[in-house]
Amino acid sequence: MFARVVVFLSIALTAANGYAQDDAKAIEKQKAGARNALIQSGVEKPSTVETADLLVYSSLPEIKTKAIAAAAQKTFAFARAALNFDDKETYWPGKLTLYVIPDWRGYSELLRTLARRKPDKGEVAVTNVRIDTPFVAVGVDLGERPTDAEVQSAAGTWVAAVLLNKKAGLSSTTDKLPEWLQVGFGRAAYLRAGNNSSKMAAYRAKAKTLAVGARTRLPAKLSDAWAAARDKDYDTLVTSVADFLAFGPEGSKFPTILMGFKPTETQPMPTVDTAFAAVEWKVADVENAWRVWVVRGSK
Repeated sequence: MFARVVVFLSIALTAANGYAQDDAKAIEKQKAGARNALIQSGVEKPSTVETADLLVYSSLPEIKTKAIAAAAQKTFAFARAALNFDDKETYWPGKLTLYVIPDWRGYSELLRTLARRKPDKGEVAVTNVRIDTPFVAVGVDLGERPTDAEVQSAAGTWVAAVLLNKKAGLSSTTDKLPEWLQVGFGRAAYLRAGNNSSKMAAYRAKAKTLAVGARTRLPAKLSDAWAAARDKDYDTLVTSVADFLAFGPEGSKFPTILMGFKPTETQPMPTVDTAFAAVEWKVADVENAWRVWVVRGSK
């Protein structure tokens, strides 16, 4: 469900020592652009929160927008550190602009304004980070009514997912990491950044049930994460698999795995097998290691 919540993100990473004058000018342009986009989309008086790295605009009340902004900023900082970005490197001018419009109509209208089109059926996320005001759009399904917690989770998840694509060198409108890896890493980063013991315990209990199986279902396979069919436990499974790859005992190899998903002349359509081959792994071996890690508590 968290992947269905409406979130729009315009991206810019910044140096830790503050913004240069050019960045300040870019931020002012981004603020003006965001206001115009919201007005054109029918959101004339959004709640607004600015954090160290984010410009957050929402149709929700201010108190809820502040909670979303805090969660997204915390996840942004965690993911940036976890992915070992250089704090002195500036990838885009300005800040990341986060629009939160938790209804299908608002999502559709904002996407028309930002991307000049309507959302495709079942579309979850749309990004474009190679423009002056880069963005990622995450959609809500028609009729869905996300909870406040799901909105916060989605915001943090997709902030981290965009950073993950940037780390892999995949940030165009067409070249992206597989969705299961984006969602899985983003969700894992959000949970770890929140450092909420009860939420982590609940997630790990669900992941363990998937790994060992239950009376009503067989143990999950690693390949279920990237299979075409998705069941109700998809979010938990992809989170657990990405959590293992990024933060498990062999997490130091995660950057190499990411690069294994980047298309090359000799491998224009990389797969999970080719990505794992970059660190001399086979899917069966990874599955066994993941299952043991999850059963033991996946710390």
